[in-house]
Amino acid sequence: MYKYLTIINLIESQIQTGNLQEGEKILSIRALADIFECSKSTVIKALQELEKRHMVYSIPKSGYYVVKKNFADINVLSDEVDFATSAPDWTQFPYVDFQHCINKAINTYQQDLFIYGTPRGLPSLIDVVQNQLNTYQVFTKKENIFIK
Repeated sequence: MYKYLTIINLIESQIQTGNLQEGEKILSIRALADIFECSKSTVIKALQELEKRHMVYSIPKSGYYVVKKNFADINVLSDEVDFATSAPDWTQFPYVDFQHCINKAINTYQQDLFIYGTPRGLPSLIDVVQNQLNTYQVFTKKENIFIK
């Protein structure tokens, strides 16, 4: 068995048995590498796999933490729907999954978040607009399309 799978299995079992509580910080990458006598990249691979499974999340320059799956004030869910309010109960939404996706998107696109686009507009959108105009028999070059 690969070492990273051993690390994944151990951390998963600790989460499921309650040895690692929700929100608790996991040992550092260096400490896990020392314990399992492997490289830091092997530990990182294991933690990234656990992150994909929504079991842990990372905070840059801080470490990895166990995902909070349950909230303390969640009531027992029932099949009844309360139409007295216009919004559904917040516990019905996949908050943890949404938070994980947002954090992943921010980490992935952090270099592009605060950079202005091209003066003419988003190039991929210009392509779509040009194709749409062509279907209406309006033929123009991409250089003539400006999106503001």
